[in-house]
Amino acid sequence: MILKKTLFLAAVMFTVCLSTFAGELQLCKDGKAEYGIQFSKTASAVDQFAVQELQKHLTAMSGATFAATQNKPAGKTIFVGLSPEAMQILGKDCLIQQLKDQDTVIQSKNGHLFLYGKGRHGNLYAVYELLENQLGCRWLSGFGNGDYIPSKKTITVSDSLKKSSYALPRRALMNWFYRDKDTYRLYAYRNRQNLLLNIGTPHNGIIQDVDLKGPGVHVLSTILPGFTKRYNKASSLFKIQDYFAIHPEWFSLDEHGKRVNNRQVCFTNKELRKELTKNLMAYYADLEKKANAKYFHTLDLNDIAYNMCYCKECQALQKKYQTPGGSFFDYLFELCETYPDKEFVTLAYQKSLTQKAPVGFKKYPKNLTIIFAPINGYFTGTFDKENTEDRTDLENWLKITPKVWIWYYPNTYNSPLPISAPAGGFKRIASDIRTMARLKVDGSYFEHDGGGASSGTNLTEMQSYVMYKLFQNPALDEKELMKDFAVHYYGKAADLVMQFVNEMEKSLDDFVAKGGFGYYSFQKYPYLTEKNFIRWNALLDEASKKIDPAHKVRIDLLRMGLDCCIVDHQWLDQKYEPMVKACKERLLQTARYIDKNHKVVSNVTKAVKKFLEKIDARGFMKPVPQELLAKYPADAIKVLLPAQNAAPKLRASDPDANQKFALVESWNGKKFSLGTYSPGSKRYGPGLAISGANVVKGKYTLYKLNKTTTLTPDMFVWGGQWGLILRMGQYCRQDDPKSLSQEWDIYVSLKFTDDKVYMDRGFLVKADASLAMKPIPQELLSKYPAADIKVLLPSQSGSKKYQAVDMDANQNFALVEPWNGKKFTLGTYAPKSKSYGPGRAIFAENIVKGKYSLYKLNNSTTLKPDMFVWGGQWGLILRMGEYCKADDPKSLSQKWDIYVSLKFTDDKVYMDRGFLVKAK
Repeated sequence: MILKKTLFLAAVMFTVCLSTFAGELQLCKDGKAEYGIQFSKTASAVDQFAVQELQKHLTAMSGATFAATQNKPAGKTIFVGLSPEAMQILGKDCLIQQLKDQDTVIQSKNGHLFLYGKGRHGNLYAVYELLENQLGCRWLSGFGNGDYIPSKKTITVSDSLKKSSYALPRRALMNWFYRDKDTYRLYAYRNRQNLLLNIGTPHNGIIQDVDLKGPGVHVLSTILPGFTKRYNKASSLFKIQDYFAIHPEWFSLDEHGKRVNNRQVCFTNKELRKELTKNLMAYYADLEKKANAKYFHTLDLNDIAYNMCYCKECQALQKKYQTPGGSFFDYLFELCETYPDKEFVTLAYQKSLTQKAPVGFKKYPKNLTIIFAPINGYFTGTFDKENTEDRTDLENWLKITPKVWIWYYPNTYNSPLPISAPAGGFKRIASDIRTMARLKVDGSYFEHDGGGASSGTNLTEMQSYVMYKLFQNPALDEKELMKDFAVHYYGKAADLVMQFVNEMEKSLDDFVAKGGFGYYSFQKYPYLTEKNFIRWNALLDEASKKIDPAHKVRIDLLRMGLDCCIVDHQWLDQKYEPMVKACKERLLQTARYIDKNHKVVSNVTKAVKKFLEKIDARGFMKPVPQELLAKYPADAIKVLLPAQNAAPKLRASDPDANQKFALVESWNGKKFSLGTYSPGSKRYGPGLAISGANVVKGKYTLYKLNKTTTLTPDMFVWGGQWGLILRMGQYCRQDDPKSLSQEWDIYVSLKFTDDKVYMDRGFLVKADASLAMKPIPQELLSKYPAADIKVLLPSQSGSKKYQAVDMDANQNFALVEPWNGKKFTLGTYAPKSKSYGPGRAIFAENIVKGKYSLYKLNNSTTLKPDMFVWGGQWGLILRMGEYCKADDPKSLSQKWDIYVSLKFTDDKVYMDRGFLVKAK
């Protein structure tokens, strides 16, 4: 893929060309600098850092040394900032008075180049605008392995005037999980992040846009000890470490009239307010003293989504201010007014708590910043479509204050895998950033630590790049930004990577378009199918071959979530074992790379090893039993697995069992009961009582429950004394009406011995599913009208030894017999009259091997009600009597030609159907 960079880059950063193209400035030629760099003698630390960044990148590009000075320049000069000399040359052409904070200008005059902007970072951002959007530099990873600096022995830049501005004044992605905070901070700074930068080793040139440290989150339990352990750890600063033991009346009153310490506090209690204020001020005074810096004073609630307090006074304030957070806001606004010299922050978080803005306040505090965190929204939806309630709440906050930041969630959480399943969501992210810019949100505060971000895996590095660019200019096309990242990060493998990404994005779009949605813990992405696993694995294998070998690990990081999914998948076909094995080996190798080079907070290798141990313990799945595949399409059958975390006395290793694992119970040899149960509704569903006389001993056999049923998310199968459990809720969701209305048949696989019962798996089968018939062969339809053709199906009630599941066969089912490779005989017979009818001998030279073909019997015939087709040793049977009746003379006189569908192999003959055709 060749990206048209000039067209793309010309659009970046709200850039406006304010004069016609007049030519180029040649900054260096053949590795020798033709320009020097000049900056003001009063330059700030940030401006001096800007000069260092310019020097560093220009030298890395060209090998040339660009001298920097604060003195009067001699010769052609790049001015960083507006020194007196720069102002003298620019004169009335200087645009500084037209700029707002963070706006930048790149312009030329008299052969000189001027890089300047407004505000603390204006001059630095002008440098980065030049490096990125004119000279092609990219900073692509916070883990320090993604800088792209093009090689240019001769560097030229346009001498046309360019002005840039940024859509979101405050810009931030989360960074708590980076161990190498200095490396991350530099990466973020270059991508114009200007919040959450007060981390790592102090550096005069790297500072954030606001002077305060923080803010923190969920501070309530930190400053008021006494909540249960599930909340943030209480500060040791306070003498009282259990307020609940002393003042239970300060804590939430639950819906049953009981004071509890697992929710919030009663903000209408005046004594509570006094103590909370005292502790809050003491806590931040202590932090500021230790850090020798000023802090945002954060006060927000515990992370639990229950109504705050049911006492009469709190409920009255909720009603008065028309928000569940009414009593909290009543206290918080009073606190802000009491301390006008402090800057406060709170979360607008959880619809049942503080997401909804209060109404009716006469005076809103000017020293309060709201961080709007819509965690209850659809993580597959946008503010402008699926999450309009969230957008309305955001708009209501913006009506009462401009100081609103967005705490946004690019990815979902709670993956059971060591690395989350692959997901992009670029369309959703881009749409919501555009909405934020349109509504004039003050800042982004994105919790970009899920989906693999904390390890630098999956598509999270690409997500970071796209978000940074859209924070600056939301008018950019996210697809072009994705391509731009892929070209610079994956090189020759960019096309294959983008194919992988686009296919995932298309699948997610289709899922949403059909009404699908997911919450913060949503992990069952609809595109995670066997077909896509196989396809994408092969695609990324090819990408690994195409990328520069020095960067192959980038593909390994990209595919790590996919590898986890492939390893975790319950493969039914042993032929995929080599693919799974390769994924396991790559997972361990990539995990070790992450721990060594990315230096993340958690030990990825340890997590992957633990995951693989569980996978290896369960082994490969056995195939779905043929007796099910003979009746139902494979995609109508769902497998149920017994829990491996059951009590030790219930767990059993069994070589006969699926994955060599079963649950086991004793039984009395007389009767064994199975059933289903839903705890939430306390309702029993279908069941089955198996008598000792009807069991099959010594091998796993399927037993079908007595009725079909719909499912509930908490429904399970139980056996015996309820030690044998199969969960079924994963196949239905409360937010998916179709899954709740689907009816299922339930089969349970049991093995009986004299005193024990083993259960190794179960099956849900869609009750309305049946295998579709193959169409009538074209060779018949070309000769006969379809109405003159009747289908004969092989018997499924005969001996099991003659029955076979065959994916080539009609309805995946056939009858099978051995043959000698020389001659095979077919015929017809009517038992009552003991009369034979038409037949045929098929010789080896006349057969077609490996596929079903039609063989016509040698004569036409009338039918009798008991007449059938037989084949070979009479194991292959087709009944025909249904097409004639003893009381219907016309059917008895109708003559038919008979065709039989057979497939020959070297030693077997398969029969999947036959056809009666009205003889002409």
